[in-house]
Amino acid sequence: MKIEAIDLLPMPMKRTGFIGGSDAVQIVHGDWIDLWEIKTGKKKPDDLSNNFAVQSGIWNEPFILQTFERQYKVDLCYYQKEYKTNWLGVPLKGTIDAGVANQMSIVEAKETYQYNTMEKQLDRYMPQIQFYLWVSGMTSCYFANKFGNARFECAHISKDGKYIEYLKSEIVRFWSYVTTETCPELGYEDHCDLPEPDTDKILINNKIKRDGSKDNYFTSLAHSYIDSMPMGIKHEEIKKELKTLIAEEERELYCDTLSLRKDKRGAIRIIVTKGEK
Repeated sequence: MKIEAIDLLPMPMKRTGFIGGSDAVQIVHGDWIDLWEIKTGKKKPDDLSNNFAVQSGIWNEPFILQTFERQYKVDLCYYQKEYKTNWLGVPLKGTIDAGVANQMSIVEAKETYQYNTMEKQLDRYMPQIQFYLWVSGMTSCYFANKFGNARFECAHISKDGKYIEYLKSEIVRFWSYVTTETCPELGYEDHCDLPEPDTDKILINNKIKRDGSKDNYFTSLAHSYIDSMPMGIKHEEIKKELKTLIAEEERELYCDTLSLRKDKRGAIRIIVTKGEK
């Protein structure tokens, strides 16, 4: 099915009366007051019709979906399909970019800048992805990203029950402020009913992440890896030992010093992070 870019241009949308996927991002990342003002009609949503980055993403969405379709050798369906439901009195609405034919999977397409990373994209958009999986009833999402004009990357994200339970709890809590027209006060984030889920345990490409910061052997070896960089043979020995520490079911093992990351083929890269985590 050929989909034209013009078909994806959004009509001006009223953002009151429901919670959507982009709202889930704001709720999880703590942008409650701005969202509350929009949902109660006290503030108009930003006009994105002249926002270059947003409009570029809209026009590039068909290209991203077609690239995904070619690379993964699948057929797409359900373009811009809208799902509506209600959870404990909260109206929910989610619009997926596409679905994968003969799979319980959706596709979410994003465009971002060239030097961004998939990890940062996952951190930012995980609430939206899990929200769409919740309201659609699907079991996984292909998160297809165009990084500037440099590269295309896609991650397969599994539906996560614990994350969705947290999302449900926070959405209901946020909606109570909307229905009572009570502005969230400073410190509202300290009153969540459930602890924030461990996103390291969400299956991405069928693997998890592990924080090795409290593993003394791993952190010691990580420091030795950096210190031994000028030492040739010793450095290679430490590199080999480090790579043995990442388990089969893990896609990443990290601490403040460095990260071991597997690509889709299973090859392990060692990335010095210097406290980026």
